[in-house]
Amino acid sequence: LVSKVLSIRESELDEEVGGIELQRIQRDKNKPRFNSERKLTTELLAQTVALGFARCDPNISSDAAYKAQQLLDRLEEINIKHHRLKNKRNLSFKEQDVFPTARIYNHVLNCWSRSMISDAEKHATALLSRMASPRTEGVAFPRPDIFSYNNMLNLYASRGDVSAAEALLKKLEESEK
Repeated sequence: LVSKVLSIRESELDEEVGGIELQRIQRDKNKPRFNSERKLTTELLAQTVALGFARCDPNISSDAAYKAQQLLDRLEEINIKHHRLKNKRNLSFKEQDVFPTARIYNHVLNCWSRSMISDAEKHATALLSRMASPRTEGVAFPRPDIFSYNNMLNLYASRGDVSAAEALLKKLEESEK
């Protein structure tokens, strides 16, 4: 389902970039509207799937972290495309609908921290670095939060890498001064 929604978002952006005018779907004014505090967005759907991957047993689903990372990468690409698009009035979604939040990044970091594959630390470190650095395309990544760093500490602990965990803790203590 999420893959289908992402494909729809990508095709809308591709059509808009190609100059094809999209028709807006008019909602019937008499139909009751779903009322919720939090709107169901593409990002929220992706976040939910990433959470599902994070909860997978790494012994059973060894590729869950890769799948979660691919989902995040695809959402980022859609967000960048949307950000670069000049004429957005014909799209059925807004930028915040496809803007990746810290939560989805943390779910992916959690996947890497629980993963049994040998290069999980490399992937998790790269993702954390990406969150901590400014993006060159003009769209900012969410900043790492306490959950991000906790996922990294879990990764180091599960691998018995005490020195890396201590270095990260030292870095965090210095950044708070």
